[in-house]
Amino acid sequence: GQERYKSLIPSYLKDAICAVYVFDQSSTIRMNVDLESLDNLERWIQMFKENKGTHTVSAICGNKLDLFGRGFLFRSEFDRSKLDTIMLRNKMPFYQVSACTGEGIEEMFFGIIEQINEMNRSRTKQHQLLQQQVSTMHTQQHTATSNIDFDVPAPTDLQLKHNH
Repeated sequence: GQERYKSLIPSYLKDAICAVYVFDQSSTIRMNVDLESLDNLERWIQMFKENKGTHTVSAICGNKLDLFGRGFLFRSEFDRSKLDTIMLRNKMPFYQVSACTGEGIEEMFFGIIEQINEMNRSRTKQHQLLQQQVSTMHTQQHTATSNIDFDVPAPTDLQLKHNH
């Protein structure tokens, strides 16, 4: 997250189909700890959208589950409300994990894989509908063209010589 690496971000995001935004959930509990990790979440989400668009799978991940357990308490209702707002605004699921113990990691990745599969199924359905529409339009155009009456008399040799 350091500013000096910001210029590298677009190249890392180029082929991404998924983003996992990780924040230190222990910083939301301990007093006198800077909440920069949670505060920067929206900045990272916005940066990803600017570089990649909104048609990707994303999830929010609270790390350090091993320190406090599931259902951790926020230092204030404002902090919990802030996370809820970010999740709702960006339509992202929230996972609690521990990078140290591995708890919750598998659940998070299976959830993300399911989101990717759902996105692909949706795109396949959209593609099939588009193909149907194009096929229907082509059929309608072909039918309309074949119903045109071509009883227009052909030009005579005299008319052709006169036009040149």
